[in-house]
Amino acid sequence: MRFHIEVTFLSDWHVGEGAGGAGHIDRLVRRDPVDSLPYLPAKTLTGILRDGCEKVAFGLDDGQPAGPWQRFTAALFGFQAVDSAIGGETSSAPLSIRPAYLDAQVRTALANNPDLRRALTFVKPGVKLNDGVAQSRMLRLEEMVLSGAVLGADAELALAGSAAGDTALALLWAGARAVERLGGKRRRGAGRCVISLKKPGDQGPLLDANRVATLLAEKEPLAIPRDDPAELSFSWPVTATSAAARPWYRIPLCLELLTPVLVPDAVSGNVVATRDFIPGSLLVPALNRRLRQLMGSEGANLPSHLAAGRVQVRNAYPLHENCRLLPVPLALEAEKENPGKVRCGLHAKADDGVQRKQLRDGYAAPGFLPATGSNSDSNPITRVVTQATTHAVIEDSLQRASAKVGGVYTYESIAPAQRFAAEILVDGALLGQDPDCTGLTGEVRIGRAKKDDYGRVGIIAGGAIPVNDDADEMPVHHFTLWLAAPLLARDSRLRPVLDAATFVSWLERQLGGNARLSLNGVAVRTFRDDGWNSAWREPRATRFGMASGSCFSFACEEVRRSDLRRLQREGLGERRGEGYGEIVIDAPLLGQAEIYRVATKNTDTLNPGNTAPGIPLKDFVRQLHTRAWRLALRRAALAKGPELVAAMGWLKGKPSNAQLGALRDIFERWRDSERLRQWLAHLRDMEQRREAWRGGLTVLQAFAANPGEVWNYLDRNQLPVMAGIAAQDRDSLIDEMSIEATRILWLTAIGQELDRRAAVDNKEGN
Repeated sequence: MRFHIEVTFLSDWHVGEGAGGAGHIDRLVRRDPVDSLPYLPAKTLTGILRDGCEKVAFGLDDGQPAGPWQRFTAALFGFQAVDSAIGGETSSAPLSIRPAYLDAQVRTALANNPDLRRALTFVKPGVKLNDGVAQSRMLRLEEMVLSGAVLGADAELALAGSAAGDTALALLWAGARAVERLGGKRRRGAGRCVISLKKPGDQGPLLDANRVATLLAEKEPLAIPRDDPAELSFSWPVTATSAAARPWYRIPLCLELLTPVLVPDAVSGNVVATRDFIPGSLLVPALNRRLRQLMGSEGANLPSHLAAGRVQVRNAYPLHENCRLLPVPLALEAEKENPGKVRCGLHAKADDGVQRKQLRDGYAAPGFLPATGSNSDSNPITRVVTQATTHAVIEDSLQRASAKVGGVYTYESIAPAQRFAAEILVDGALLGQDPDCTGLTGEVRIGRAKKDDYGRVGIIAGGAIPVNDDADEMPVHHFTLWLAAPLLARDSRLRPVLDAATFVSWLERQLGGNARLSLNGVAVRTFRDDGWNSAWREPRATRFGMASGSCFSFACEEVRRSDLRRLQREGLGERRGEGYGEIVIDAPLLGQAEIYRVATKNTDTLNPGNTAPGIPLKDFVRQLHTRAWRLALRRAALAKGPELVAAMGWLKGKPSNAQLGALRDIFERWRDSERLRQWLAHLRDMEQRREAWRGGLTVLQAFAANPGEVWNYLDRNQLPVMAGIAAQDRDSLIDEMSIEATRILWLTAIGQELDRRAAVDNKEGN
């Protein structure tokens, strides 16, 4: 069941980045990596809702520890290691909450408008106190977001239609009402908010108070069914691969990363690193049900077909101009002084004295390396963009991060808004006539922490394309082989194949017959793959093999081209169904000594700017525009202040400071021109004072007669923050801002004149 969570802030708020700006701001607000706007991370929202639900559950259990409602809450949000006291163990959660973003109208107003973006946040100073006394050298500057912001998050509960699901929604409703503040400094007035649950689409209330009271009146809630991740456990023995009576099919997949994706690679201290691709082993469980539906009656045997290699879900690599890139061949070498000049090391060459470096990471197309305009010195290898985000586990008793429950940790992840390409190979005997692949299209969750900030991936599936077998029986005398994915293989003694000599012997057996191979060139590396088995809930056995990108050049006898095409279609080694063992035979990229770079089209989407005809104002958008204009008016007043001073004739030292102070008092409380008219009438009755003001009276009379006179000094058309606002709203807001613009202009000009006079007096006094 999907629903919507809405967070309305009633005070300024701060959800921190965990870092500051060097020499400027000590604590920065966390921003979305796509549009750089403040947002609520899903982990923060999930944590504060869990805290609220735990308070409600504690009350429903009458304060008894390890009560049924507390166990229900732990099962709803996922048992943690610290929940062992209430009878649970680490498990997945049926509740998934996504990050909360600003209202769509606000995001539209902020698009391509830097002045409005600056108005969204402000810097709040603070100081550390010791027994009520400010400590020296302890000034702190913290970035805050304006109050009034409304943020929305999508959520999903995998208990739709069940009694436990209704109870879970009622508990969430009550837990949301129990939350009063979130984010940093919430005990100092910041982060006051209201959280509500709404239906998707129409945004109506999800539940009413009476229904919630009825559901929570139960003494003990129903148990939440536990998700069993063992659904994809392979069954043994598996069906052996047989000759296909029908052609194989290739189904291309385009993956759009909607949020960051974390594919765990290694853990170093409190940092979890990510891989730069999405393995087939993660795509298989994500597409499990859809693959079963595609295969029809054969879907029940999907695990066996995956193990036998008759269904292969290959790794998702970066997509570039509709071309699926592959891990860069280790045979490629780039000159150190000229990285754009690349050669293939498989082709023996005399030493020319040029220093070169092996390319070990990144991705390349099978047929070419791209040229980057006129700059041939740039590295042509494509690399995936990653990002690092810091999180914290909050200990309830301390209400801060603590090493006791996990402390502070950092996730490295693949940045969102990138496209990847994968493919599924299926034995045609397992599919019906004209298979419909549209069922594979949709949104899936992949990787670690996929219930909150990470793992949302949109998939678009293409049509099933028959793979034509090459019936060419002509012998082949030489070929190249490129591992597009890691290879898991074992020799006759069941040892992993890790070196080139063993691989040659093993490959000869795969080709069958009297095939004889000899190496002309090789570039190979090994890999180690550790991981976690969700079905067993414990680490799985370590895998050793040859790394992707390893390349071989062979001279051969008794090898037919059809045999090579069969190996390329079916892959090599073990666990081919999960993306291992993909190979490319005779890739054009490896067929040339000097790699020529091909000019490619620039597919980057041009930013058309803010072309909206007008954005209707709501309360928060109006607040943003008001603050943005106020900042712009202050900058304009500083520039126009001397012009107003000259028009008033103050540069000659008249009127006195006391009279300037009286005028400043009028504009400090400026609401309309009535007080100014009364002051001018009194001024005319006193000849001595009237003489001191001389020509300035004309300027003051113009402001008293016309509320919009200020725009003759401050050109409202020069204020850039007005772009993109509906005409009727712009005129209304300008009328409202005329009062503040008048106050800002006059107070600035009077202040500049008083400062000038003080500087002159100090100079004469010295």
